[in-house]
Amino acid sequence: PKGLKPATTLEITDPNGVVLSNQNLTFHPAVDPNADPADYSITWAGPWTTDPNNPKSYLYLGNYRIVVKGVSQDDSPLESAPYDKVSLVEVKKVELAECGSAGLPSCQDGGVRLAENEDSNGNPMPGGGKAAFPDGTEPTQTQPNPDYRRTVLLRAELEPNLGPDAGQVTVHFRSIDVDDPSAQAAGSPIDDDTVATSSADNRNETATLVTSATASPDQGGAAITYLKVSTQQENNYRLAASTHEPWLATLCGVVSSGDGAVQKTPCSPGVPAVPLPSDDGRQVSDMLTVWRTLHLEVDALVSQDPAADQAAMDIRDNHTRLWRNRLRDDSRPFFDGGHPNRDDWVGANVSLGFHASDWYDATDNTDRDVRVNVATGQPDLLNGQRDRDITDRSYILRDDEIASLDRSQSCGPTTCVADYSLATDIFARAYIRLLPVVQFDVDATIPFVIVDHRNITSNFSLPNQVPSSRTFWATHLVSAFDGNAASDLDPRPLRGSFAINLGLTTVGAPLNDGRHKLKSTVFIETIRDTYEKPPTGGVGGAPLVLSPEVNRRVTAHEILHTFGIVHDAPIMCAEINIQNNTVGGTVTDDHIHALRSAERPVMPPHNDPCP
Repeated sequence: PKGLKPATTLEITDPNGVVLSNQNLTFHPAVDPNADPADYSITWAGPWTTDPNNPKSYLYLGNYRIVVKGVSQDDSPLESAPYDKVSLVEVKKVELAECGSAGLPSCQDGGVRLAENEDSNGNPMPGGGKAAFPDGTEPTQTQPNPDYRRTVLLRAELEPNLGPDAGQVTVHFRSIDVDDPSAQAAGSPIDDDTVATSSADNRNETATLVTSATASPDQGGAAITYLKVSTQQENNYRLAASTHEPWLATLCGVVSSGDGAVQKTPCSPGVPAVPLPSDDGRQVSDMLTVWRTLHLEVDALVSQDPAADQAAMDIRDNHTRLWRNRLRDDSRPFFDGGHPNRDDWVGANVSLGFHASDWYDATDNTDRDVRVNVATGQPDLLNGQRDRDITDRSYILRDDEIASLDRSQSCGPTTCVADYSLATDIFARAYIRLLPVVQFDVDATIPFVIVDHRNITSNFSLPNQVPSSRTFWATHLVSAFDGNAASDLDPRPLRGSFAINLGLTTVGAPLNDGRHKLKSTVFIETIRDTYEKPPTGGVGGAPLVLSPEVNRRVTAHEILHTFGIVHDAPIMCAEINIQNNTVGGTVTDDHIHALRSAERPVMPPHNDPCP
């Protein structure tokens, strides 16, 4: 009414029912004192906090109740109806989510796959948080460049939830390029940031962010925006959100941080990190780290009839003469294409038909004779009989064993023989996850060809082999025999220079669209021979590591070749790799750095000598 007295006050009650203040009010006379009703202005000038250094004294997020209490010219008290449409709204939680999950919006590119940012053993990677996998999902021949899936959703939950009025709130977002946590990890850092002047360290950065979004009643009062991550492994971010955009500009990534921390400016080198207050920390997401996937099809060169193929690889005949530890066959030579010299059958297996369960190791041979080692407690070749009385005179002389292709420490639903567990651990350090698949679109067993009754050709092809592209990384891991008789320790003692060939990595000619077909072959039989029938004195007099560990190291060695890692020490140098020491199965920081920088698996020629 006209003539309202200056004694009029505001009474403001916070969300907890506490009356904040009805003092320090500025009363303005009616803007138009002659209007009826008159238009007055009453302002609460503060204080908004009682102690700026005490977060507990801040105004609470929520709805505030406001009542105007006035006095008319005739001293009659007046009081307005409570007004509860004034709210202090801020972000209380920032979540990373997959597109289309739990009622969230779908994304045009299908969205990244999110997982925990952890190594192959389930341990958190430095900085923890979430891993984003932007890989394409289609390996088919007809789709040479399937799209990346780069989009991740950011959901900013607000307090209070304004319900149907949520659309009145705009939330602002900012992406912060935080420091690589592994630079501060124990041991030698992969990314040395001792001279860094900012936390920005991402390679091939292509990330984009929709920087503001309106809250929605349909999303429980939350605001949702879209981040497209880069496609480079190890790039990492933290996402901040606020209804007060200027606050976002006060944040920066801590320089040299072991967990990708964010603080308020300044973030200068050498300035100790100051954690955000707990309330502010709610407005910053977990760290988001980009990973890539290497799809690994694990195959084996196993014929449809292994027994028949094994017979073709053996020498099977009838002995002419038998002694306690020597067998002679005058009807055929023991020298063949795979064993052309004396003692080339050393370490091979010998079995006799009349006591077939006993197998003997060959210790030397000529063109017509094979001597064996009779172990303590084992019957000799005659097995208590005289040679002229033996009626079943059949024997088997066996070198390569098809059964060795199934000697694995990590077999899955189908035949898998190469042990890729070490490779999995190594690639995880570079934020590349090995994903073994039973098969892409072909049978995982591949027939092989017998050559000179002893081996297979190593230059085989995989039917319908899946190519590797920028968006979909793929390679085949094949367990096989070495087709080169000069380098497979078959299983004669090593003579002269180190010449064992334990594996082979090849890449097909580039396809018209730039894709490549990559294939890593691990020669399981040679690995078996190096341990069970080792070269005399080991390698340079050094003992050999156990066969399962050689398997792990060689498999990792060959898969690393598919990313251009050349023959250098230690795991990439075969002489070091198979020695019984802890060095042989390790990679260098340069190897990990190269893996982190790789944009796709493309193997260059690596006919480089080991230093």
